[in-house]
Amino acid sequence: MNIRQVARIAGVSTATVSRVINGTGPVKPETYEKVMRVVQQEGFHPNLLGQKLRNAQTGMLLVLVSSIANPFCALTVRGIEHEAERRGYHILLCNSESNPEREKAYLELLRGKVVDGVITMDATTRTAALKEQIGDRPWVQCGEFEPGVAPYVSIDNHAAALAVVAHLVASGRTRIGLIGAKGEYMYARERERGYRDGLAAAGLSFSKVEHADSVTEFAEGSKAYAAMHARGESCDAVFAISDVLACGALNAATRAGRHVPGDLAIVGFDDLPYAEITSPMLTTVRQPMFDLGSNCARLLVDQIVGEERHDGGVILPWELIRRGSA
Repeated sequence: MNIRQVARIAGVSTATVSRVINGTGPVKPETYEKVMRVVQQEGFHPNLLGQKLRNAQTGMLLVLVSSIANPFCALTVRGIEHEAERRGYHILLCNSESNPEREKAYLELLRGKVVDGVITMDATTRTAALKEQIGDRPWVQCGEFEPGVAPYVSIDNHAAALAVVAHLVASGRTRIGLIGAKGEYMYARERERGYRDGLAAAGLSFSKVEHADSVTEFAEGSKAYAAMHARGESCDAVFAISDVLACGALNAATRAGRHVPGDLAIVGFDDLPYAEITSPMLTTVRQPMFDLGSNCARLLVDQIVGEERHDGGVILPWELIRRGSA
């Protein structure tokens, strides 16, 4: 039994049956009774899932991560999931690898109302394409963001990098190098800008920068340190824009016979669990990853249910964690 069969038996239109069942419009009392009599006699059961998909929300949030291999993404997703479930939602986690075709396929779930909104952690170089595909549907940018496009939650990466350089300078380091990453990610560009501005503020002319191909592989940190060490005057400090890269650099420096922190100070970024199991433990910038995620979910659900419109962003505090490596 379906809605068309109910309409045929009751002698009314399918639109009338829909208004009776869903309570979405005026129906004459006698028509209401006629339809309900058929419903009860024939044992008609509405497709509740179909109704929900068409008329309300699905209770699902799409979380689009650039790489699930990135520990930052994994820890941030925990915060998203916690807040989403507290608000009665579940998440659908999609690993895009920044592949435009994969992103487009996943975002069809939003267009098809399979999910109610989306949280993105993708590079800002993809913002224009994402905006075109997402349109005016509920959207929050996590970590990576472009102001004025959609609500966002992040930290001040430039200020954090400035603080790292200032800390190294205050401890007597004058030859500070940077292990960065390719410029498609806003956080990488901002941390490198903070590094350069920090050197300028301290009046230091020495500068060495190596760009890793990936911030999620220890080997990339080792390779970047080796390249940096092979070129001219060696560094007495290295700032890596992720803890994974910093751990790789620490390993390479130790194997090369350099003492950390005596000969070389090393600072990372994120404060991943790795930071406390290295020897020495890693000085790093702590990102509030769980809070980043939970705030993204809060802003997104607020948009979906219409409680509050967030047009701007939320900048969360960061903290420089001083440990043995610097």
